[in-house]
Amino acid sequence: MQTHPSPSTVFALFLLPAAEADSISVTPLVSGSSGAYTYSYEVDSGTTAGILLFSLTVTGDVGNIQSPTGWISATGVGGLGETLVEWISTDVPYDVPALGDLSGFSFSSDWTRGSILFNV
Repeated sequence: MQTHPSPSTVFALFLLPAAEADSISVTPLVSGSSGAYTYSYEVDSGTTAGILLFSLTVTGDVGNIQSPTGWISATGVGGLGETLVEWISTDVPYDVPALGDLSGFSFSSDWTRGSILFNV
C-alpha cells in the first residue's frame, strides 16, 4: 500500500518551479441564491505530477463540505473574516492524477460570489 509522505515532506513538494504550477487550473461552478450558495470545483493537473492537496480561502462562513472519494476536508481561520477550506487526499490512488482532473470538491456558504485564491 502506497501512502503519502509526512506533512513536513508534503510542504517541500509544493516548491515546484513556477512553470509547473502554471499548468494547474481550477474550474468553479456556483449554484443557489443569495445567502445559500453552493460552490463546486474541478481541479485539473496539466502537469506530470499528481495533486494531493487543494485549498481555498473564502470570505464568510462555510458549511456542508463535500469531498471526492478518498479525500478528507478541514477548515481553519485564513485571516480576519476568512475561512480556509482544505482538502487532502488520503492515499496516492485518490490524488488528482497527473495530466488528469478530479471533481467533487464543494461547500455551501452565504459568501457572495467573487474571485478567490486557491493552493495546490
